[in-house]
Amino acid sequence: MQALAAEAAKDQFQAVSSGDGFYAFSHNIAEYTLRLVTSGEGDIESYRDELQQTANAISSQTNIIMSVAPGTVAGPVNPSYLMAPDGEIWVMIASSSGCGTLSGGALGCGGTNGYRSINGELRLSAGVVWLNPTLPSKCHQSVVNHEVGHALGLSHFDAPYLGQIQVMKSTTNCSFSAYRAGDLNGLRWLAETAPSNDNVRAADGVCPLKDTTMSANTWLATKEASEPAHAGAGPRRSVWFIYTASQAGSTTIRTTNDSTDDFNTVLAVYSGAMFAGAVPVASNDDFTGTLSQVTFAAVIGTTYWIAVDGNGTARGETDVVFDLPTTIPPPVVTNGTPTRFLDTRRPGGQTFDCGDQAVGRLVAGTTYQLPVTNRAFVTPAATSVVMNVTIVGPDASGYLTVFPCGSLQPNASSLNFIAGDVIPNLVIAKVGTGGKVCLFTSATTDLLVDVSSFFGAGPALTALTPARLLDTRVGGATVDSPAHAGVGRIAAGTTYELPIVNRGGVSASASTVVLNVTAVNPSTDGYVTVFPCGTAQPNTSNLNFGASEVIPNFVISKVGTGGGAGKVCFFASTATDLIVHVNGYFLSAAAPPSLAPLPAPVRLLDTRNPGSPTIDLAHQGVGRLAAGGTYELPVLRGGVSASATSVVLNVTAVSPSTGGYLTIYPCGSPQPNASNLNFAAGDVIPNSVIAKVGTGGNVCIFSSAAIDLLVDASGYFI
Repeated sequence: MQALAAEAAKDQFQAVSSGDGFYAFSHNIAEYTLRLVTSGEGDIESYRDELQQTANAISSQTNIIMSVAPGTVAGPVNPSYLMAPDGEIWVMIASSSGCGTLSGGALGCGGTNGYRSINGELRLSAGVVWLNPTLPSKCHQSVVNHEVGHALGLSHFDAPYLGQIQVMKSTTNCSFSAYRAGDLNGLRWLAETAPSNDNVRAADGVCPLKDTTMSANTWLATKEASEPAHAGAGPRRSVWFIYTASQAGSTTIRTTNDSTDDFNTVLAVYSGAMFAGAVPVASNDDFTGTLSQVTFAAVIGTTYWIAVDGNGTARGETDVVFDLPTTIPPPVVTNGTPTRFLDTRRPGGQTFDCGDQAVGRLVAGTTYQLPVTNRAFVTPAATSVVMNVTIVGPDASGYLTVFPCGSLQPNASSLNFIAGDVIPNLVIAKVGTGGKVCLFTSATTDLLVDVSSFFGAGPALTALTPARLLDTRVGGATVDSPAHAGVGRIAAGTTYELPIVNRGGVSASASTVVLNVTAVNPSTDGYVTVFPCGTAQPNTSNLNFGASEVIPNFVISKVGTGGGAGKVCFFASTATDLIVHVNGYFLSAAAPPSLAPLPAPVRLLDTRNPGSPTIDLAHQGVGRLAAGGTYELPVLRGGVSASATSVVLNVTAVSPSTGGYLTIYPCGSPQPNASNLNFAAGDVIPNSVIAKVGTGGNVCIFSSAAIDLLVDASGYFI
């Protein structure tokens, strides 16, 4: 069997791994019509059944939609000049082909003959097939399947895959005809990728705060099982949007031409549980020409699902305009209230102002530039922000680095995680170019960012580009290697004294430092306590972990004086590696609002019964916090000034009953859409928080699951 001459040089092809059982040219447009072409060398109608079987097999097992056109068209005088129009594959019987003369063992020839640009990508869009006039009937189906595979963009694949020879082998075995596993892998790959909002469960979120225009691209969309008919037709190639009404009133949704791949659209709106409980709300095919428009009375709090599809075989790209009821400004939030600035999850991601939401998972090795100034309470003068960063469901183990945009990415990690984790850490991040903070991830993941406060220019905080000051792991590196690099695991029950000042940009006059501390592969369950060298080790923990975990936490620690001058101490209850980064520092002469670090951390809450004593024996042994409950914790205790406006807390979730989250906020304020700590059932996991003090000097702690809590304070702001 022969193919187009271009196929002879496999190094030209966009070859996917041979482990997948196929080789391919490039992606195609995923929808074709097979058309029978007449010639004087045989009856092409005799192949209609085989072509229909091929179309059925491809349509039922891949994302490619294929049909067979009725009737025939006349072929060219010279069969080797056969060319198909866009969206079609032409098939004819001829001995003269694009591969040369078909005779003897050359049973057929097939290849591609057109491209179309879709979303900036050139995709194969047409193909041709020639069949040897003397082809034995027992080989008809095998050869048709093989040559149509070429016309769609597959090349030869000669190696066995999963122990089987594939249809796309360069020499035909007429004893089997059905596409095999590697062939189907290739056909599915050719049609990738469907749009991100192809399925209703991945619908693009519509901002309820303002009128919005969004793009809908149905080129490679698919239909779902049990998907209803839209406007009485289809479904065929729908994409989805989701809108939860924040105001009641008339809502209009319409499609509009944008002069790029315009098509005949269909709109449908549903409420209820999709698809079993779907309730049709409105639908339309042609409101103005080929464009669609629906209007309905939105009910506040109701979620609506909007499908955009094509009429008949139409597909393409359109703008969708959402004219919503009277729009409302984003909620007013004040400095000290946790506020969601980024939520990549799709669907479901939601931020306070609809910016940076539902953008999709961050790809491994990429950096997200997050605008932080001129949003919520963060002013243009902000030099650094306090943010809680949560990794959600990473594909692999890795790390996140937070740094000022416009600066080089440092050799530092703000958050370390393993595959599948949901794990937070608090970061004080320096604001970079354009008022943005950059977030680099080494593994593909979803990411949440909640900003709780900011610092302006002045002596209060000097934010730094993160610098690694300690890495005990063999081969570890620090900002001033070999200092405190590769020194070996910290032994159980011992304390490591780490010089801090005059390293990584920390001033010799620094009184307090902002650190990110990560325990790596501890031998058993345990904890780390961080405190100023030269003082007694306190009854607190900054980091709680299980055996073999990689757990980070944010720490604000006073720098030691006297015999421990310029140093911070790290006590480990079990053998572990430690990584320490510095993110900033405070000077002792800082003007208000300044940080007042406590001489050593103090415990303010331990719900365990029995548990450890608190600093004043209050709020200890009170029992687990119930799911959905809120604990009002007085924080102006243990050395925290009655004038404190914010406190620096380390909060540890202990053995939650299910997966869930904590939200920490000033009592007397509404509970925000934010999380300070995300956990799985049975976890022992900490995170640090800078919490605004609320009514009565209390900080509120909401838990979505039944849980024990530990809360330690290390400082406060006036």
